[in-house]
Amino acid sequence: MSVNSADIPPDGKNAGPRIKILHEPCAKEPFAVIVKPRGLPSAPLRQGDDSAYTQAARLYPILDEVQGRKAVEHGLLHRLDTDTEGLLLLAADQDFHDAMLAFQADGKFIKTYTADCQIEPDCTRRLGGFPANDAGIKLETLLTCMHKYTVSSEFRFFGPGRKSVRPVTGGGNSYADRKASGTVYSTRILTEQTGPGTVRATCVISAGFRHQVRCHLAWLGLPVRGDRIYNPVCGQGDFLHFWASGMEFPDPAGSGKLSFRMDVPA
Repeated sequence: MSVNSADIPPDGKNAGPRIKILHEPCAKEPFAVIVKPRGLPSAPLRQGDDSAYTQAARLYPILDEVQGRKAVEHGLLHRLDTDTEGLLLLAADQDFHDAMLAFQADGKFIKTYTADCQIEPDCTRRLGGFPANDAGIKLETLLTCMHKYTVSSEFRFFGPGRKSVRPVTGGGNSYADRKASGTVYSTRILTEQTGPGTVRATCVISAGFRHQVRCHLAWLGLPVRGDRIYNPVCGQGDFLHFWASGMEFPDPAGSGKLSFRMDVPA
């Protein structure tokens, strides 16, 4: 079922972007899947702040009964950056929440992202802080057919306020190695050229670090269009062309896998 943003009860003070509902909580499937719009935070900083979670909880107060990793987030099982549009999963009962945390730890919560990228071979040199890209990306391959590859690295926070991240490959800069996450994160990427100097990338992860997909794409010389953090030639006024477009996870009731997708603009 899809619930339009107009169906969400207003709270009397927030009139910003509104969520849409792809899946409503029910007894058999006690969770909600929502589409978070661009410009709306995933979670409130304080109780009552406008956010994707807050709007969903006004529709389904049962969400507030779940005890999450942070009290104010209740059953919110993952986050998206404010500038990212896409799917969020929210638990409507404690058993489902706890089961999903176990699935996440086992790499069974699979997320798909879609990105419109620019081909910028000089990207990492202009941004700074990136290790050499040994995987390489052959532009001629991108120009002739769809190309699939996997990019893996640890990560470290980078820059003022730790607002961005950088890949760490080990065996390189000792300072970077000391600051590394200690866990290797992989992004499976399928690319298809969409125009002169542009590529659409479909990216799949089973474990995530902050900005993982966007950083890995920039590392390959494919920064996301409109990405003010990882695209050194980002156009003024352009929005982030990056969508959390799919998710898949085991059905805690034991009936196979559940998957959800959203439409992404051509």
